[in-house]
Amino acid sequence: AIGAPVDTVFEFWSNFSNYPKFMSYIRSVEIDDHGGLRWTAIAPGRTHIQWNTTLFDLRLNQRIAWKSIRGSVIATEGVIHLVPTELQGTLLRVELSYAPPFGALGYAVGHFLGFDPRSRIDEDIEVMKLLIESQARENTPSRGVGRPPTPP
Repeated sequence: AIGAPVDTVFEFWSNFSNYPKFMSYIRSVEIDDHGGLRWTAIAPGRTHIQWNTTLFDLRLNQRIAWKSIRGSVIATEGVIHLVPTELQGTLLRVELSYAPPFGALGYAVGHFLGFDPRSRIDEDIEVMKLLIESQARENTPSRGVGRPPTPP
């Protein structure tokens, strides 16, 4: 769970320029002329790779979903599910899948070069959680707890 309200978490995730802040392999995500997304990532071997996706489901404070367009170098799909908790937090479920270029050969090369997608994604999610929670703390008005009253 993330210690921030669902609207704060949704706002963070739906601003795709935030993704490079926590996804260690993503360099940029930009909205293209057709409302899709153009992703740039660092591939194993420190090369750059780009692909395009389309948003196919965007529900305010509930869900964000995208998938690669036909002919993309990388076949990928992602779904972010958001559920508010009773304590003003958010349960987050992330579903990501991808097939690297060159299929099994791409997986083998990535593994050989030390690229472990599962570990990297887990680490990136922890970074994202810290970013959102610190942003939520900064945007929460102080209730004055522990402060002396301000003189008139």
